[in-house]
Amino acid sequence: MDKTNKKTAPKIKVATLTFHNCDNYGAVLQAYALQQVLLQMGLDTEIIDYTRSNLSDVLHMFQTKLLSCLKGKPDKQLYSVKEFLEMIFHGDGNSKDIHESFAEFREKNFICSRPVNKKTIRSLEKEYDFFLVGSDQVWNCGRVNLEPTYMLDFVTDDRKKISYAASFGISEIPEKYREIYKRLLSKFSHISVREKQGVSLVKTLTGKDAVWVLDPTLLLGPQDWKKITEKTAVKEDHYILVYHLGESNRIREIAEQLSEKTGFPIRFVRKQKSKTDSSIVKGVSPSEWVNLFLYADYVITSSFHGVAFSINFNKQFYAVKPEDRIRQAMQSRLADILNRMELNDRYIDSFAEIDLKAPIAYEQVNHKLANLRKMSTAYLEEVLL
Repeated sequence: MDKTNKKTAPKIKVATLTFHNCDNYGAVLQAYALQQVLLQMGLDTEIIDYTRSNLSDVLHMFQTKLLSCLKGKPDKQLYSVKEFLEMIFHGDGNSKDIHESFAEFREKNFICSRPVNKKTIRSLEKEYDFFLVGSDQVWNCGRVNLEPTYMLDFVTDDRKKISYAASFGISEIPEKYREIYKRLLSKFSHISVREKQGVSLVKTLTGKDAVWVLDPTLLLGPQDWKKITEKTAVKEDHYILVYHLGESNRIREIAEQLSEKTGFPIRFVRKQKSKTDSSIVKGVSPSEWVNLFLYADYVITSSFHGVAFSINFNKQFYAVKPEDRIRQAMQSRLADILNRMELNDRYIDSFAEIDLKAPIAYEQVNHKLANLRKMSTAYLEEVLL
């Protein structure tokens, strides 16, 4: 038979829906990682270029606070007005310094669909064989207005609905949202979640058995990540990298004590209240952010993805327990990944808990990570191929 005349079966087309269009390192890098894994599987894949409405989130936040005030009840909105507006409109770190670099990263590394909004996204259904939602906190109703789009309400064919490492970001679903979660998630053909508590939430809401999988950033190994790294302004051969969300005097104190013990300088990715500007690495792009983790001697972080990249790159790291009310409400993410890798001793409150003579035994961690990576990839292959 003449093989040149043999018809080639068309590639399976997969659309992913996630928080890709924001200036947040974890969000952008997990979106990149998932698309790379799907491409490696031989799939024809695009990220749906969907941007949620900031205005609806702002209106919902003010409505929640107003109703709480009128009813004389505690404010259940996690964010203060200032905190909320900063999250919605500014994202990570120095937004003016990094916005352009994030846009360039997306332009260079993402394969996206045509831009769509809440009204036009339904037009995409016939163009793809599967719709994959995740990772990140796509099902978190505690931060912003609940967005049914991220539960694939625009897809009518339930066989096409799949999640990968979707995160609720909270431990309990408010009563007023439970019915919509139950109705929409029940229609998924396959559900996988990023945190163990997500398995329980899905079971309670729908009766379905969700699969517990790795965050997409952990599906790619160090060699994969090196392909996109860029050198940063850090000139030192040795340094302590600090990456956290929000302001934290406790994290700064821990970093300063570690610096005193090791003799290594501190390099912050984010703004700090301190006047010591020389310790801040400004305008860090997503590729530079990866590079900072790759070459750090120590990492101190309060971020889930800060921990994920530290583990992936075999760094000596410490995850600082959250002290602000926002992060405490979502701390299960950190506890979950540390417990999974049997690294609970790296979850600390103070420098007194650090034992510099007891480095992480990464041979065991890497073996566990390899098995989890294999299992998570097998899930994707099972539901998509």
